[in-house]
Amino acid sequence: MATYPGFIRALRNESVETATWRYYRNTADGEPVTVTYNFMASPMGPAWYGDPSYRFKVYSTSDKALIETALRAFSTISGVTFAKSASQNADLMFGQFDISGSVAGYADMPWIDKTGSGTQSSQIIMIDVAQPLATTGWGYQVVLHEIGHALGLKHTFEGRNRLSLADDNTDNSVMSYTQGVTSYGLGPYDIMALQSIYGPANARLGSSTYKFGANKIIWDGGGTDTITAAHLREKITLYLDDGTQSYIGRKHAILTSKQVWLGHFTMIENAVGGAGNDAIYGNELANNLKGGSGDDRLTGRAGDDRLYGGGGNDHLSGGAGADTFYGGSGKDRFIFKALSELGSLDAFDRIQQFDRNDVLDFRSFDANPAASGRQKIKFTGNFSADVEHQAVGTAYYNRVADKLMIETTGDGVADYQLAIKGVDVLKSAYFLV
Repeated sequence: MATYPGFIRALRNESVETATWRYYRNTADGEPVTVTYNFMASPMGPAWYGDPSYRFKVYSTSDKALIETALRAFSTISGVTFAKSASQNADLMFGQFDISGSVAGYADMPWIDKTGSGTQSSQIIMIDVAQPLATTGWGYQVVLHEIGHALGLKHTFEGRNRLSLADDNTDNSVMSYTQGVTSYGLGPYDIMALQSIYGPANARLGSSTYKFGANKIIWDGGGTDTITAAHLREKITLYLDDGTQSYIGRKHAILTSKQVWLGHFTMIENAVGGAGNDAIYGNELANNLKGGSGDDRLTGRAGDDRLYGGGGNDHLSGGAGADTFYGGSGKDRFIFKALSELGSLDAFDRIQQFDRNDVLDFRSFDANPAASGRQKIKFTGNFSADVEHQAVGTAYYNRVADKLMIETTGDGVADYQLAIKGVDVLKSAYFLV
C-alpha cells in the first residue's frame, strides 16, 4: 500500500487491512466501485443509538433529493458510482428516527472480503429526524459526514493520525466536528482522501489543460492532459507523479496559498513552465516537458520523454526510457547519471538541439560498472564511421551518423549510443565528467 501524507491518513480508516479483509468498499486503492442505495420503508437495525422505531420517518421526496445531492458530491470527484436500488437490502440504506442523546446521525463502516467468500449486509445510515435537510445547513453536513463513514472515512480528530487543531474544521473536511466558516460541502482533505481510496471520477476524459495554481487540487479521469504555468513569472516546482504536492515559489503546508495537490491515480502527460527558473519532474508516462524562458530543470524520469528547454540555461535529465531533448537557446546541460538512462542500441536517447554553449554532464556516470568505484567516461575523438576495439569506459563521436558511441564491456563493439545533432564535431570541453 502506498505511503500517504498525514492529512490523508487523518481521514482514512485505520483498521488494518489483511490478505482477506479490507475496510473500504473496493478491494484495492484506486479501484472504482458501484454502490447501491435505497431508503428504508420501515425501521432497520442495528440500533447503535436508541430505538430505530422511535419516531421513525419515511424520507420525503425533498429529503430523498437532498440525499441524492450528497451522493453526487462524492461521485463527482471520486471513483464511487451510486445506483438507486428497489431492494430494501441495498448496499446503503438511509433512514430517519429520533436518535437518542445529541447524536445527529450514524453510519456503519464498510468492510469487504477480498477473497469473495463473504459479503457485507446493508450498511445503515441514520439521520436524526430533527435535522433540517437543506443543502445550506448543518443537516446536509451531517449527511455528507455519514456517507463519508460509509465509504471508509474516519473522524479527523480520532485515531493515531489526526489533523492539526488549525486544520480540523468542516471547511477542510466534513469528517470534522468543528464548524468552519461558511462551508457546506466536501472539503479539500475529503477529496484528497477519497481519491486515494477510489481514484478520481470517471470524468474529464478528454485532452484537458489545467492552469497551475488556479485550483488547490488537480485531478483528471483520462485523456492526454497538460498542466501549464505559462501565465506565471514566479518559479514553480511541479511533479507529475500522482499524489504529490507542487508549488509556486516555496513549499509550505498544502492548504496555504500557491500550493497544488495532484490527486492520486490522476495521470498527467505534459507540463509547461513559465518565465521563472522552474523545476519540472515527469512520471512513468511518455511526458512532454517544456521549460519556458527561465533557467529550468527538466527531469523526465521513466517513459520515453520529450524535454524542451526553451530559453535560458536549462538542465535536462531524461531518466529511464528513450528520451528526446531540445535544449533551445542558452547554455544547456544534458544530464546522464547512469547507463540505464541512455536507453539501448535500439531505443536510445536523442539530443536534437546541441550547440557549442551546451555540455554533456556525465559527472555521476559510471562508464565501467564492472570495476570498483565510479569510472569516468573518456572521450576519444570524432570519426567518420563506427570504429572497433575501443577501450572500456570510452566514447567516440560518429560525426556522419550524429551519434556518441559508448563502450562499457570491452568486447570491441559499442554497447550504448546517444544521438546528438547540432554540431559537426564534439570536443572534450563539451563533457563534464
